[in-house]
Amino acid sequence: MAVIQFIQGVNEDVIPDVRLTRSRDGSTGTATFRFANPQVLEAQTTNKGT
Repeated sequence: MAVIQFIQGVNEDVIPDVRLTRSRDGSTGTATFRFANPQVLEAQTTNKGT
């Protein structure tokens, strides 16, 4: 299973809303991840990144 880590070794448990876009010719694209209340911004988690 894939995980997202904003801080190395700390998995983000919140599942994001993912939106995919592609250029008209299909040569490029982007993936946008939106997190509702990500754990990385919680007070006890922010100290792990230092």
